[in-house]
Formats: sequence, structure tokens, C-alpha cells
Amino acid sequence: DETQQLWVTMDEKPIEVHVTCKTQPDAPEYIQLKSYQVKVQGEVNGGMMNYTTSIPENGYTLSEVRGSREEGFFVDGNHENFELLAPAGSFEILKAVIEAGADAVYVGGSKYGARAYANNFDKEQLLSAIDYAHVRGRKVFLTVNTLLKNNEIDKLYDYLLPFYEAGLDAVLVQDFGVLNFIHNAFPDMPIHTSTQMTVTCEEGAMLLKDYGVERIVMAREVSLEEMKTIHEATGLEIEAFVHGALCYSYSGQCLFSSMLGGRSGNRGRCAQPCRLPYKVLDSFKNKVLDDSYILSLKDMCGIKDLKQLKEAGVYSLKIEGRMKQPEYAA
Repeated sequence: DETQQLWVTMDEKPIEVHVTCKTQPDAPEYIQLKSYQVKVQGEVNGGMMNYTTSIPENGYTLSEVRGSREEGFFVDGNHENFELLAPAGSFEILKAVIEAGADAVYVGGSKYGARAYANNFDKEQLLSAIDYAHVRGRKVFLTVNTLLKNNEIDKLYDYLLPFYEAGLDAVLVQDFGVLNFIHNAFPDMPIHTSTQMTVTCEEGAMLLKDYGVERIVMAREVSLEEMKTIHEATGLEIEAFVHGALCYSYSGQCLFSSMLGGRSGNRGRCAQPCRLPYKVLDSFKNKVLDDSYILSLKDMCGIKDLKQLKEAGVYSLKIEGRMKQPEYAA
């Protein structure tokens, strides 16, 4: 666990590089027993480089770590290729999606995630998952995307600290108070805003950028043209759902489960009442439909729309499904 600070130049500008050697005594034999955590900071071609990753001792080159595309190091949101972001509700699923080719994985920890009933990661599992992903040149994003109460936000620092120290690649947030807290407590922690933050315009995106946000997960009701406008106005990375289940309500604004059964989707406990069959009545209470899944949207599949997503400035293609099994996610 020794750190060396190096200075290199690129385009005649100094780039600060921190290299940390981290031993992994419990790693399987087929994994390198040492990995290097590399943190790169500086300005190149007008874009700020601010990136942390882990590479095996004699494994990847720096450009290979992020899919052989050096453009990926810039945080101005412009990238040559897509990032494929997959869900993982358990360590088993994380391994499956990484082996299937995911560039990054988003997971929930033991607290504050929007899927409270998934088989989420405990502390040791999440630390192991970060190492598992990093030695393969992949990333792990942690969901902290519920609304927190005052007595919960006081515990957030101790909850995030071990993952931050392990090189967690980003946190995903919904609550503006959580965003502000993380930005102040962990100023170099990459922050992504959840679709539940309901970002639908460039003004909202610019506000979030001032709080250290690097990526915005688009509200699912935003059009491709609106995504493009937001990306061009802010330069932020854009992440969009491209596959899986869709909520009927506006992103982050649904109170259906909370009102019907006391389980709030904004607290990670959605009972998904929109997936149930309902009778539909007209204004005179005459039955129009019987046992109809009138609120349950079909799953989306955006594979035919990749060109349009690219033109709209989307970088990260997000697959829904932290409650799904490995066979689905992979």
C-alpha cells in the first residue's frame, strides 16, 4: 500500500499521476496478486483528465484499462465509444455481467439504494467486487439513490469511506442533500445523478455541474433532442436507459406504491403496483376494461436506436434490472 507520485507531460502540459500498489493475498491464482491503482489528473487538449482505476502488475496499459480509447479519460463528456453499463443485484451477477462484456456495473450496498429488496452487497462483498472489477479494467458505481432522512445522512460518511478508499468509481444519487454532502465530504469522488433526480433541461444540468456532477442519467421521459441540447450545453456525460422495464410515472416522482401500501419507491421499497391488473371505468363508472395491465409498460429495447443515441451525445448505455437473475443481466 505504498503510493508514488509521478509527473509526466502530454501535449507539453504536466499530468499528475499517483500509483498505489495494493496486494491481494486472497485473490484466486489466476488473478494477479498485485494491482496498481492509478489516479491521473491534469489538463489535456482543453479537457480535464481526472480518472482513477486499477490495473494488474503486468496486465493492461493505461489506454487498455478503459476499452483502448484514451478519449475516455476526459470528463468533458465526449467519447468515441459507448460504455455498456449493466446492473448487478448480487456478487454472482456482477461476475456474470463482467464476463459477458460490461464496461461498468452499478450495484446497491447495504443502505440507501433504490432496490431495498434486491440481494444487495454487504461491506466486504462490495469491497471484493470493486477489486474484482478493477483487476479486469472495469468500473463499479454505487447507488445511493434514495431520499434520506436527517438522522441517516449523518451516517453517510462512515458508510461511504471504505468504498471511497478502495477506489469506488462513482456514486449515483437522487437526493440533493446527499449530493451536496458527498461533494463536500469527498470532493474528488465522481458523482452521477440518478434518473430519479428528474433532470429534464440544461439549466438543471448546469446547476448540478456546479456541485461536482460528472454524469447525468437522463429522466426517462426526455427526448433524444433534449438529451442532445443538455449534452452540448453542459459537456457532461449522458447516461440513458436502453433496455429493460420502464416506470409509468415521471422519473423519481411516483407515489403510487407509497400511497397504496406505505412502501415508497423513493425509499427503495416500491411494491410495483403498476404491474398489477386493474379495471378501467369511464366517468359514469361503466366498465371499459377488465383485468387490464393498463399501467404496466412494455420493456424497452434500444438496440436499434444506437445511432440516434450516439448523435444525441449519450455515452453510457444503461440496462435496467438489479432485481433480475444472472441469466437476464448477462
